[in-house]
Amino acid sequence: MLTNEALKNLGLKSLLGIKEKYALGKRHILRKIAKKKHGTGLLLAQLNTIAQKELREKGHIYQQKLILEELRGLTSLVKKLEKRIANLEQKLVDKNKMGT
Repeated sequence: MLTNEALKNLGLKSLLGIKEKYALGKRHILRKIAKKKHGTGLLLAQLNTIAQKELREKGHIYQQKLILEELRGLTSLVKKLEKRIANLEQKLVDKNKMGT
């Protein structure tokens, strides 16, 4: 088992010494940072034009999908309203039966 004393005898720093060194506060760690390579942007421009062409060609599909989602939402609202109206009509029928 390695202990702090065994590490010192081997000529290595102790764990406690390492901890104290790095726990003193915010120290800047100096290291070389690789520079980012900047491209010409040509590839992105080409991708954008290709994407725009695809959107123009397939634009009607996206519009149809949006319309379909709106229709689904509206039909669910209509179903909820139908159920609510049916419940209200049933309550009126029940009130009329009790009143007579």
